[in-house]
Amino acid sequence: MPRPKSTDTEATRQAIAAVAEDLFRTVGYHKTTLADIASRLGMSPANIYRFFRSKQEINGVICDGLIADFETSWKTSVKRKASATANLVAFFIACHRHGRAHFLSNRGVYDMMDAAIDQNWPVMLKHIDRMEVFVAGIVQRGVQQGEFQSCDTRKVAALFLLAVHPFLDPRRVSRTLQDCATLGIEEHMESDLRGIITLLTRGLSPQLPSLSW
Repeated sequence: MPRPKSTDTEATRQAIAAVAEDLFRTVGYHKTTLADIASRLGMSPANIYRFFRSKQEINGVICDGLIADFETSWKTSVKRKASATANLVAFFIACHRHGRAHFLSNRGVYDMMDAAIDQNWPVMLKHIDRMEVFVAGIVQRGVQQGEFQSCDTRKVAALFLLAVHPFLDPRRVSRTLQDCATLGIEEHMESDLRGIITLLTRGLSPQLPSLSW
């Protein structure tokens, strides 16, 4: 890629991030260096530091872009006229499928997501918080419609995310797929995920005793 000629700082930052992401996907996340990124752009490594303080900052921009694409799909996964239970199932199934399609399909992307989760990158922590808010919103609609009992929706959302973690964390999903392949058994993660959500939502029935923590 030719060196960016634009004097616009943000345009140059985006060009650097785009090259870095391409290198992550083709060369590998751990093998890509700032020197590699600079060389592809016809820049010096020192010049990269005019726009990013470190490789980790570049990683954050790329990770943020991947997460933004992921979160864009959230709204289309739920339906206004559907029950809260149906929307929770649809939402988590969509998240599971997106992760398998976009975070497991390329080793470089997988390695970066692994680092983001393991090292608690700020972009990842903010993403988890937004996911919790989104799930809490679905639960709240269930409460308003009389499908669920009154509850601390953020607490319930956090528990949902804790329960489905093995189906959303790309590292856990990858391990399950590998184990199933090694054992020669069929994986049924989607049906298991549906079952867990259905079981959890039954616990929110207004006909049951009020929840206590």
